[in-house]
Amino acid sequence: MDEPGYESLFSLAWKRFEDGDFPGAIQEFAQSVGNLAIQSAEFRVLIELLNDRGDFAEAAEFIRQKLESVPTGDFAVVSESLSWRVERFRMLGRANSRVLAFHAGLELLEDVAAFENADLWNNALVGGWIDDVEAMAVSPHDLLCALEFQALAPASTGIPAKMVQRVEEIGHSNATDPMLAREVEVLLHALGETSAAYRVERSKRAARDARLQVGTAVRGERPVQGLSIVVAGGHPALRALIARSLKKEGAKSVTGIPSAKEASRVGRDVQAILAGADVAIVLVRQIAHSTSDQVRTAAAKLGIPVLAAESSGTAGVRRAIERWKST
Repeated sequence: MDEPGYESLFSLAWKRFEDGDFPGAIQEFAQSVGNLAIQSAEFRVLIELLNDRGDFAEAAEFIRQKLESVPTGDFAVVSESLSWRVERFRMLGRANSRVLAFHAGLELLEDVAAFENADLWNNALVGGWIDDVEAMAVSPHDLLCALEFQALAPASTGIPAKMVQRVEEIGHSNATDPMLAREVEVLLHALGETSAAYRVERSKRAARDARLQVGTAVRGERPVQGLSIVVAGGHPALRALIARSLKKEGAKSVTGIPSAKEASRVGRDVQAILAGADVAIVLVRQIAHSTSDQVRTAAAKLGIPVLAAESSGTAGVRRAIERWKST
């Protein structure tokens, strides 16, 4: 017996929808969601029905499942699916899942930052979702992560200049937190904003001196000192920014392994790059599974630890190293 065609597969769902049986339509569409294309009318109707019913978390999960199969390194594909990424972010916000919504927002910023395309950034400004992502930040560190990706926008958008000012403000207002202030300082240096970085450093030192006068301990601030680090994944501009920030922190060397989208590498090449490294960091959202597997296989042979960065920015990489060093 022949398999049912695409139209007949959802004929009952459409009939229930047309009859006003929306719960029944949701059930029918959801049962065959694996057969739905993300740009299909059926998938759109399913998400709209869930939204109208207030099932925001379920709608966000369906969108996440569909986006998993969308490659992040292809500009045409990413730009086409970007509206769905924004929709997932907004659904999580409506579901009061602030932490999940913020991380979905960071993924949005990562995807846009992967391409030096002013139109993508300008559309994001018009859509207003960048401000919404920042509003979901629960800490100055979260906000710093969001601003870092915006600093990679084309200068013609005017976004990087504004972000530098805001990054510096975070450094001054959190000068009593040496770890966060140091992250700000290093990021500003990596962005080429040395004057701003030195101003934050002076604020940090003033706060440190004040703590020393009252006998408060000052925590260590350079977890990457002397390390040879390999960063796997990410687009070229992001890897360069991470390398500059880690070297400013005192890393002995920083070497990059591109994702499979940029270059194809056999296992021997990956192993040669990893040889002599102290640690490898995988930018999990911006690396092909095949490349990630090669890195992990080669690192296991060499006895090198592999860390997964919580986000693909400098702060995410640095915090992965901090966690590793503290264990």
